[in-house]
Amino acid sequence: MSVPLLAQWVGALLPLLAATGAVREGDTLRAEIASAKVSFLDYCGPATFSATVRGNRELVIEVDPRGERGPLHLRVVLPSSAEERWAADVVVVDATGRPLLVRRSGTEWHKLTIRVPPERATYIVRAVQPPGPRLQVFSDRDRQAVEPTTGLKAAIATWHEGRKAALSIRFDDSHPSHLATAIPVLREFGFRGTFMVCPGRAEPNSRWRSDFQEHLAEWKAVARRGDQEFANHTAHHRGASGDEEMEAEIGQAAKAIWDLFPGRSKLLALNLGGGTSWETTKPLRYYLDKYHLFDASSGSLGMDDVYGNRVAAFREHLRRHIERGLWCRIHFHAIGQDSGSSEATFRA
Repeated sequence: MSVPLLAQWVGALLPLLAATGAVREGDTLRAEIASAKVSFLDYCGPATFSATVRGNRELVIEVDPRGERGPLHLRVVLPSSAEERWAADVVVVDATGRPLLVRRSGTEWHKLTIRVPPERATYIVRAVQPPGPRLQVFSDRDRQAVEPTTGLKAAIATWHEGRKAALSIRFDDSHPSHLATAIPVLREFGFRGTFMVCPGRAEPNSRWRSDFQEHLAEWKAVARRGDQEFANHTAHHRGASGDEEMEAEIGQAAKAIWDLFPGRSKLLALNLGGGTSWETTKPLRYYLDKYHLFDASSGSLGMDDVYGNRVAAFREHLRRHIERGLWCRIHFHAIGQDSGSSEATFRA
């Protein structure tokens, strides 16, 4: 069974929230923040720093330049447990509370780089409490019930139609081969794919070409048929160097997809894109909430042939997820001869 990312997220809402809620309180979050790794990036000079945990949500970093004259780059790597749980809620501020510009990779949001001047100063890495009410979380035991007289048992299923696990097949960058090859093959087997599209228009004086816009009529036809899922891969797949640019990249893509599916839910998966760099003062949660998104940037197995033995790797990846009842995710880029993945790899 192939499950689009949106359907998986809705189907797994309860267990996902259970995992999230468990790390947002008290000593557990404090311990995870304390395990963050702090360093100067690519630096061997006299400047020093110290890092201490304050309360349950803050890592305080004190910088002493000790005569250093050039700008410094603090590198903060949050623990792996934060990557899919609370990294989206992290901001960095100075001692006055002023938000600072933080650079991150599109697929590693838990790794922060902060450019700071060569001055004695205090910086605070803060896990912000997400807005909104908390949803009630049920344990596995509470998800089951037994009728005492007849012994009849019932349970809330983890996956659609009570399936044991779920598989999502993702396609990045709105490449023409997705229209020519991927979608016909998916339809041949009755599968739904998730297409991370970059719907931004080509801009003046730019060499960037929009595969999506050049094949817009075909993508519109796919949307009208309604048998595949579209997701947000940002407008131009180029990253951003500030809040305004990041908002435009994410927001323009979201609105373009919404226009293709009028009357449908606005909830979309977001993947900021490998090889991109994003600078913003805001937590990722701000963009997720504003544009009805959930982060789907990590945990997926790349299927490009350059990685080697992709069919065997996928089968083992899928086997482990089925055994544990989990969500298995894989992703492709271009498909075809001399492309990211051969059609033989894709069909296998």
